[in-house]
Amino acid sequence: MAEKPIGKDVEHWGQDYSTYFWSSSPPFQMKFEIEKTTGVLLARDPAQTTKLTYSGYDNPPIIGREVRLGFEAALPKGNWYSFHFTAWVPCTWYTEAEFRRNADQAFGYWIRKLQTAPSLGLLASASQELYDLRVREALDEEARLAAQKEDPAPVTALQQEVLAELRKGKSFRTAHHEGGTTIYFDGKTFVRSDYGEEESLNVLGTDDEALDCIRKFYDWESRKDSYPHRPPELEVWKFIQRQLM
Repeated sequence: MAEKPIGKDVEHWGQDYSTYFWSSSPPFQMKFEIEKTTGVLLARDPAQTTKLTYSGYDNPPIIGREVRLGFEAALPKGNWYSFHFTAWVPCTWYTEAEFRRNADQAFGYWIRKLQTAPSLGLLASASQELYDLRVREALDEEARLAAQKEDPAPVTALQQEVLAELRKGKSFRTAHHEGGTTIYFDGKTFVRSDYGEEESLNVLGTDDEALDCIRKFYDWESRKDSYPHRPPELEVWKFIQRQLM
């Protein structure tokens, strides 16, 4: 999540969207699903004391996004949620028509699989007791995940395996229409070689430099399927190891 939204302190286009939807998913799981759908990480809003609310934002380039998920009501077989989305972008970046087209497309794509409704459905069976229980379960799951600590030992061991395989002659290689990159061991040291439109040769003098270079090189590829969540570091290095050739 960005430190603060940009674009709202200058003249900007803006548009608000809102809907309600029904789901059998509990609140914390629903938060995860909305994060995956929108690409925006959400945090519990402590200012909301009567209703569980998650909110988050992300800056342009395409559009700035403020997302809010509200847990509205608990029923025996599921929950009612509200979903609010505010889009914005500086007026100098796009025309108003371009902005609104991008915002409309984003909102439509995000809600396409939700059971949406213009207002809350029948609440005759809604239960405050159930609501409070599901909020407690969401808070417990939040606390459990926050308390998890990853053991660094398996990560370190896997990193050493990767370096050993490089020393034995394997390498990391990528290629695309503009060039490519190779990370390898030349018999004396680790090297990153870039060719194509931008050519360079960088000597990675230490194991730590090599590991840091490899980790940054595969940062996006290793987490694109879980974005915006970051996978455990051990899973990242398992992915990296599979890229060796």
